[in-house]
Order: sequence, then structure tokens, then C-alpha cells
Amino acid sequence: MKKVLTGIDIGSDLIKIVVTEVYENHFYTLAATNVHTSGVKKGLITDSLAVIDSLKEGLKEIKEMLGIQITKAIITIPSNDRELSITSGEAEIMGEEQTVTATDILACLQDATTHKVSDDRELVTVIPIAFHIDGAKDGVKNPIGMTGSMLSAKVVIGTVPRENITPIMNIMKQAGIEVVDYVFGETGDYYAARTKELDSKVGAIINIGYDTMKV
Repeated sequence: MKKVLTGIDIGSDLIKIVVTEVYENHFYTLAATNVHTSGVKKGLITDSLAVIDSLKEGLKEIKEMLGIQITKAIITIPSNDRELSITSGEAEIMGEEQTVTATDILACLQDATTHKVSDDRELVTVIPIAFHIDGAKDGVKNPIGMTGSMLSAKVVIGTVPRENITPIMNIMKQAGIEVVDYVFGETGDYYAARTKELDSKVGAIINIGYDTMKV
């Protein structure tokens, strides 16, 4: 089954938009553009109107390339004042014959984040460290298909101040874009360079940007 995804990154110098088609676990770029913008300093919005004008210009360019209007997107969120913390959650395995399914994993991750984020912060990412079946000492990265009665997980959650993300969400709304998900830009950098070999090593991915460096 084919799926079309749009990603939008609002940087201090450029707004970047890419449209990809996902087919059989492969990504195919359909269109991409970048437009210069002002109104952003070190990742944070300082002039919403300037950013909206640049975003609309970029969306217009994409429409001219593809002949369709982009209305939904995944966006990047600035990691200024980001907090990372380790927490845990658990959920009863409800799959047929107590076989772990994606639904069980989602329930477990939701339990790990419930009441863990303060009202003045926004949850951006949840990264599992390991899953455990029925309290087993040894954890696994992907428990789907395993059997047991209780699934637990240790996860890293990333949050940012709500005041950092609200202006971006308002800009997207005014530009006619529905935000379906958001991620840290550093997460995108990692997955762009990710390989099985890199996953087995400890190191860093460094992005030297216009006015910030992200690691």
C-alpha cells in the first residue's frame, strides 16, 4: 500500500519541505523545496507573520511541482530547553492467545507517559529502551509475536516548554496545514543517517546549522 508523507522543517534561515511516497518500506521523494525566511532565531519563532509568508511560498512551489495542495504534514520541533527523562510503563497483553501486538505496545507506551509530563510542557517523543515480558530480566527491542500476560517497558521521553511549540502550531493552522505528528530535528538527522552498523555503535551525529549546532 502506498502512502504519501510531507515533512516541514522551519529553520532560522530556511523553511524546508519534502514530500515522499512510502511503498514497500522504501521512500521515494516526489518533491522538495526550501525558501529563505526571517522571523526565526535559534529555532524559536520571533515573527509569526514573516514565517507564514515564507511557508505559504514554499507550499505554493510544492503545489506547482505536484499539482496538489498539501494540507497535512509532519513537522520538526525546536529542541530548545528540551528535557529527557527515563520512565517505565506496563500493560496487560490483550492479543489473541496473549500474543503481543502493536496495540499492546501502544498501551504500554501510553502508560509510561501518563501523568509524567507537567502542564507547562509538551511531549514530543517516546523512545523505547527495552521491552520485558512478565518481568523477564532480559529485554527485547521488538516484542511483537512474543507471548505472555504482562508487557512492560523502559522508555526515554522528550519534552519541550509548551510556549516553544504553540507558535509553530498556530503558524501551521494559519497556513492551512494540519499537523499529524511532530519530531525533534535531531531525530530526523539520526534516521536519515541510520544503518544497522551505526545502530550497534556509540557515537554522535552533529548538525552544524545556521545559528545552532545540534548533537
